[in-house]
Amino acid sequence: MNFTTSFLRMLGDLAFRNLFSHWRKNLIVGSIMCFGTILVVMGTALLDSIETSMSRSIISSFGGHLQVYAKDARDDLALFGEAMMGASDIGELPRFDKIRNRLEKEPEIKAVVPMGMSRAAMSTGNEMDRLLDALRQHVKTNRPQKVKKQASKIRSVLELLENELERKKLLSAVPEKIANQLSLVRQAQAEGFWEKLIANPEPHITFLESKIAPISPDDRLIYLKYLGTDLNRFAKSFDRFEIVRGDMVPSGERGFLINQKVYDKWLKNKIAREFDEIKNEMEEEEVTIAEDAKLAARVRRMRRLYRVVTYQLDPDDSDALRLKLLNFLAEEQGDINQLFQSFLTINDKNFSARYEFFYKEVAPLIKLYRIAIGEYLTTRTYTKSGYVKSVRTKVYGTFRFKGLEASDIAGQTSLVDLMTFRELYGAISDETRDEVKAIQKEIGIEDVSRSSAEDALFGASTGLEEIVEADDPEVSSDIEIKLSATLRQSNDSIKFTQDDIDQGLALNAAVLLEDPSSLERMLKRVSEIEKEENLGVQAVSWRKASGIVGQFIVLVRVVLYVIISIIFLVALVIINNSMIMATMERVKEIGTIRAIGAQRKFVLLMFLMETMALGLVAGTLGAGIGAGFVKVLGNVGLPATSEQMVFLFSGPRLFPTVELHHLFFASIVILLVSIISTLYPALIATKVEPVVAMQAGE
Repeated sequence: MNFTTSFLRMLGDLAFRNLFSHWRKNLIVGSIMCFGTILVVMGTALLDSIETSMSRSIISSFGGHLQVYAKDARDDLALFGEAMMGASDIGELPRFDKIRNRLEKEPEIKAVVPMGMSRAAMSTGNEMDRLLDALRQHVKTNRPQKVKKQASKIRSVLELLENELERKKLLSAVPEKIANQLSLVRQAQAEGFWEKLIANPEPHITFLESKIAPISPDDRLIYLKYLGTDLNRFAKSFDRFEIVRGDMVPSGERGFLINQKVYDKWLKNKIAREFDEIKNEMEEEEVTIAEDAKLAARVRRMRRLYRVVTYQLDPDDSDALRLKLLNFLAEEQGDINQLFQSFLTINDKNFSARYEFFYKEVAPLIKLYRIAIGEYLTTRTYTKSGYVKSVRTKVYGTFRFKGLEASDIAGQTSLVDLMTFRELYGAISDETRDEVKAIQKEIGIEDVSRSSAEDALFGASTGLEEIVEADDPEVSSDIEIKLSATLRQSNDSIKFTQDDIDQGLALNAAVLLEDPSSLERMLKRVSEIEKEENLGVQAVSWRKASGIVGQFIVLVRVVLYVIISIIFLVALVIINNSMIMATMERVKEIGTIRAIGAQRKFVLLMFLMETMALGLVAGTLGAGIGAGFVKVLGNVGLPATSEQMVFLFSGPRLFPTVELHHLFFASIVILLVSIISTLYPALIATKVEPVVAMQAGE
């Protein structure tokens, strides 16, 4: 024991002495080792911090710690990467309550939240629809002067529509269709039509809504990605969820909550959105309109969008805004359209003033969002059976996930109550089926057998075709109006209980745990429960459930390890060559050691001990420097430079931390590389004979 201790002490003394006696070589090799250690410490610390942050983003937004879905699903669950229009087949959970009741018996499970994700096409109509809505409102509130002014505005829009149709007729492959549309527009422009409208508004407004509005250009469709869920349980379970505008959907009622990111990006007035995005680019990217070609192009395009504001203005508001624009623009003249075009002629000098004027003077006069809080949203989607389903639901408010406001990944999905989701999905409850039958009976719709379908469709006239094809606008479809009103009243009056939510269908469910560290254990436990009770479910972790987003960190980690491996491979070659050269320079020293009785094993261990001592010093220094860099980054934060980075960082900045295992891992790696790179030179040194030292002395 004493011999071994003395032997090791002597090796250690020699190793540390040689660190200084061959300092040039050791400085080069040590620098490489130090750099490699810094890279490993910083790389692993940053990766683990990003993974932790990304897990918070996924878990606290939609994912939960685990996700359960049908055991017989054809496709994998991918919360952030499903196919278009919800085409992924992840199966169904027919009775969510059985799954929730069983899983929540486990003490480590905090909550089980039902879910189902899909997409729906949404259109909010066109400018003519909005003008007619305002006209109808003025009629309803008995404001004849407002009716006349709004009618005048609609007529000016009809004039533009007529000119547009004239141009389309010249280019259209079906000019007859355009000619029929032109005939309807000219009928609505006739002086007698508007005199009758003032005297008897309802049938004439109905004509405009049914015949003219469909001809007007529609706003583009919005494909709304939505998650159906138990909204109250969702809000309680996901602590980053918060209402931004409006209110939470009341318990037992149907409703939509639109993601604030979607609300601002897709539903905001185009002029307002352009103002916001130009401002963001100028501030965040520090560009100017004069120097940035893309920004200049956006500004030019923005000027052509003036009608999305001027068409919305109430006649009185239009007159008031014109006076304000005359004062603001000073030297400009013209009507409201000309003045607003001039107002939208923006450059670097006037942008700030015009941005402020827009939000102070213009925004309060227009509908800033295509769907206002409290309005009803009609969503259309394909059910599981393949037919189109439309559901009209009230928009109660907007929401966001705190810290992820700028993230498109967390900001692309809106929320709807689970009962509405089931209806859009095509899962009809018994209550809904009875209700539809009651509506059919009330408005006189009867089920027709296959044998009598031809007579019903092509038999004796019921007079309905005369109603549909009549050119007289005073003739309206009472059946259509009554059906619409009945469906609207029915949908608004539907209430449901917690049992209705729990006892129906869900496509998947988020499982939130009391202790996140128990994730792997609970994955196994859910599998055991499935085998014992045949719930028909499978469980996956948040990483797998998130699809390609969750796999991103794995890809980054692989890339980092490949880079580190390449660097260490180069380092190994450099260290190996340096050690070979050092060995050749120390031939006399090695021969002398052998001459005084040192065995080959001693020489081998001496070289390895020298490298380990160098690795220990360089590794400790590198680990300290790397940990220092990470600590500085942890204090100031690493900024997210894109919307995707915001999601990965779980906020606008990443605050990385370094743990002991990062330092330990880096030290082990650098020692292994050092030892491997020294083996060959050390073996060469063991072959030096004592006679070499004598020859070198002579």
